[in-house]
Amino acid sequence: MVTLLRLASIVVAPIVLTVAATHELAYNASPILQWVAVLAMVWSLVARRRAPVAVFAFGLAMVGVMAAVNVESVGDLAILVALYSVASHRDLRYSLACLAAVELGVVLVGMRIAPHGSVGDTVLVLSAMSAGAFFLGTTARAQRRYLASVEDRAERVEREREHLAELAAADERARIAREMHDIVAHGLSVVITLADGAAEITPAEAGPGREAMRQVAAAGRQSLAEMRSLLSVLRTDDVAEREPQPDLAALEALVDDVRATGLDVDLDQDAACSRLPSTVQATLYRIVQESTTNVLRHAPTAQRILIDLTVRGDTVRFSIAEFATEPARVVPAGAGSGSHSGGSGAGHATALGSGNGIRGMRERVALFGGELEAGPTVDGWLVRGYLRMAQP
Repeated sequence: MVTLLRLASIVVAPIVLTVAATHELAYNASPILQWVAVLAMVWSLVARRRAPVAVFAFGLAMVGVMAAVNVESVGDLAILVALYSVASHRDLRYSLACLAAVELGVVLVGMRIAPHGSVGDTVLVLSAMSAGAFFLGTTARAQRRYLASVEDRAERVEREREHLAELAAADERARIAREMHDIVAHGLSVVITLADGAAEITPAEAGPGREAMRQVAAAGRQSLAEMRSLLSVLRTDDVAEREPQPDLAALEALVDDVRATGLDVDLDQDAACSRLPSTVQATLYRIVQESTTNVLRHAPTAQRILIDLTVRGDTVRFSIAEFATEPARVVPAGAGSGSHSGGSGAGHATALGSGNGIRGMRERVALFGGELEAGPTVDGWLVRGYLRMAQP
């Protein structure tokens, strides 16, 4: 619709003005000059959108020339179209300047062509026509700016929606990465520890060796089941069901797995822990799982692990302490929560971690407005902190 109106203004309007001018040319003493003036003024309007100020200046100059040689022409009306174009496509400063120039011309033309005693009426009519062209132009410009602002807001909303979707996807990927790290690291650590123990069994101890291998198979199957459960959240079909997150009731099974490796594990948790929100329980479970996994992976001299979960009001405090036969070494500066903190962190560790374990636990705790500390002690390694039942 807008394209058709623009086409009409470019083609039809100049033709109408030209045809209208032919009636006057038949009665004018200077038809050639009028033809030149009318054609020049009318057809210059073709460029009124690309260069409205230039077209207006040209039209105003032609009106001045025609007035100077005392030639009247209906083509003078083209100056109103040019004024409309300036008001429609340029800012208010240009529009007011052009309107002032037209009003000055209106006064001069009214004094020249109006019969004696009717100058005021003529100037009033011509001024009203000029003001109408100016008003229509400014209205059209305001409407275009409004539509442009609406489109811009719609585009910004769409970009913001896409950005939020990308952030949500990134958060989900980070959560899945943490879950994968916890599940795989724990399961494989148990398997490796049991396998190492089975490799040291003599032929006379075949019975315990078979039991150790059964535990290896059980730990592997459990890790595989948890992995499948976690990866199921990536399915796009609606029928994919998410497995429930682990809770503190599963801690006993987790502790039994660690005990099967030969470590002495003590678990002490308040009765109120079973009434904690499911998200809090899942977080505590993953913290204990990651901490015990780090002991299995990086503390070969560890002998005992103490796990303590205490509820005080809306705060849950946790502590996972590892005790070893050798004192811990202080980590070199800069290793802290980086490369070293990925393992158990004890100085007696045989390998340095990537830092993802401690970092992941801190991220989990931070979601609940809590804090987590991890570092060496005189005889081992300690992970402790707190989180709140209500997320901040």
